[in-house]
Amino acid sequence: MAAVLLTGCGGGRGDSKAEPKANARSAEAVAKTAVTVEAVRDGLVAAVKAAGVGQPEFLAHSTDRDSTCVVKATVPTSTTPDTKAVKRVIAKLKMRGWPEEGRAVQSGRDIWLLSKESWTASFGGGPAQEDASVTLPDSKREEADPSAGFAFVAFCPKI
Repeated sequence: MAAVLLTGCGGGRGDSKAEPKANARSAEAVAKTAVTVEAVRDGLVAAVKAAGVGQPEFLAHSTDRDSTCVVKATVPTSTTPDTKAVKRVIAKLKMRGWPEEGRAVQSGRDIWLLSKESWTASFGGGPAQEDASVTLPDSKREEADPSAGFAFVAFCPKI
C-alpha cells in the first residue's frame, strides 16, 4: 500500500484598518514562522518515523507551482496498514501542529484531512492510489501487497 501526502501554502488576509507599522511587523513574524515545503516534508518524515510505519518517498513535482506549494509522498508497506497505524501517524502530525479537520473513507482508504496555517493535507492508509508508482526493495517485493501503504498530499491555495 502506498500513501500520498500533498500539502500546500497560501497567502493570508490582511486587515486593511491596521497601521502600516503593525502590518510590517506582522509580515516579519509570519515570514519567520511560515510553513514551507521543506517544513512540511520534514514534519511528515518525523511523524512517520515516530509512528514507526516506514519511510516516506516523495513524488516528483509535475509543475513549477507544485515545487513551491505542494508535497506528495507515499509510505510503502509490506501489508495494508490498519486504522490503528494510520491513527498513530495522525497523532504525530497533530503533535507537529496539523489539527484534524475531518475524516472520510474513499475507495477503501481511511483518509484524514488536516490543516496547518494556509496548508491543507490529506493522509490515509489502504489500497494505493494508481498514480503512486512506488516500489519496495527487491528483498520485500515478493511478500508485499503491491497496493499497501500510506499516502500524504498537502497543498496551499497559492496560485
